[in-house]
Amino acid sequence: MVKRCGKCRETKTVSKFSRSRCQKDGLQKRCKECQAGERRRRWELGRAERARKRLEKNPPPPPGMVRCIRCHETKVEECFGPGQRVKRWPRCRDCRRDESRCRRERHPDRDRPAEWREARAARVREYWRNLSPEVKRERYLARGVREGKPVEWRRRAVTVACATCGRTFDRPPSHVARAKGKMYCSQKCAGVANRRPRKHCEQCGREYRSEWDSASRFCSYACHAESMRNRVVVECAECGRTLERVPAVAARSRRHFCSTRCCGLYVRRTEERRGWRSPHWAGGTGRLRAYWASTGDGREWRRNAKRKAGYRCVLCGKQHEHRSTVLHVHHVLAWARFPELRSDPRNAVVMCARCEDGKGHRWLHSGGGREVRDGWKRSLLALMGAMAYWHPKVLRCVEER
Repeated sequence: MVKRCGKCRETKTVSKFSRSRCQKDGLQKRCKECQAGERRRRWELGRAERARKRLEKNPPPPPGMVRCIRCHETKVEECFGPGQRVKRWPRCRDCRRDESRCRRERHPDRDRPAEWREARAARVREYWRNLSPEVKRERYLARGVREGKPVEWRRRAVTVACATCGRTFDRPPSHVARAKGKMYCSQKCAGVANRRPRKHCEQCGREYRSEWDSASRFCSYACHAESMRNRVVVECAECGRTLERVPAVAARSRRHFCSTRCCGLYVRRTEERRGWRSPHWAGGTGRLRAYWASTGDGREWRRNAKRKAGYRCVLCGKQHEHRSTVLHVHHVLAWARFPELRSDPRNAVVMCARCEDGKGHRWLHSGGGREVRDGWKRSLLALMGAMAYWHPKVLRCVEER
């Protein structure tokens, strides 16, 4: 395909034109060569305009005169000595002499040997290390006044204690806020505090310190490889055959099988006990409970339970807004076993979604959370009062300890 350029009026192939979404055919009106020439012409015009403005702002000095780039004064050429790499220094002799004087005042030991500077730095470090905290405080405050800080800076200085050794020292409030409560008097104390704690290798029992991995359990790769060679004897859940497994795998799995055939037989055998054949069959109340939760009784029960709990999670204690959908309500006594307590707001416990789906939910249904659940049931009995004496299901649900 070909197209005619709108500037040079030449017919060229479409590959000579750039793309454009604004045109119907999707190509620019001018070819790439004409566009490049136009950009070059505009750049030359802008360059000439910038040079003209530069000359208007800084007109060239008369013949035999030079302008200093530091003091911006026009002086004769004799005031600018020749340099080693350039024909003439851009700064006059007065400016260069002033810069040399300022440099010597800032760095008085710059011209001395390196050995002397290192020895002097060592003496200064030793001097400051042997100073008492009171003297350091006075020097620190005096330095703030010398640097031009306001008088209130003395009052704002906060005395803090080192998190490692307990020594007291002064720091500005901004440093204390940025440190978030942990401040150290020296790098040595900071290194001791941030050092990894010592552990004992699970394989050889040697004490070690892991500098990189805080979850390590072995002191070396050799001990880790040796632990993988250890085996634990387990039994097949279907046929009872003895097996050898790695300790980590044995602790992670509740049931072990010697083959896929035993695994399939176990799954097929346990499926026969599902539904109404299972000893935990509750009467098939799943659909009925979902319908009850979506009607007015279930909504009113959840609303009253949240209002009674103060919109606060019972596990983490975090309070939420009254319209928040993060809070979930559960029955303390089972919904299917106690139909007369379904709409009672006292038979409710409020938990947030994070505790329900995270570690809090797993802990609550484990051995550690058993006491908490029993405490909820005892408190429910105390609120129900005399009803607990004639309700046999409630008495069977709560274990007396």
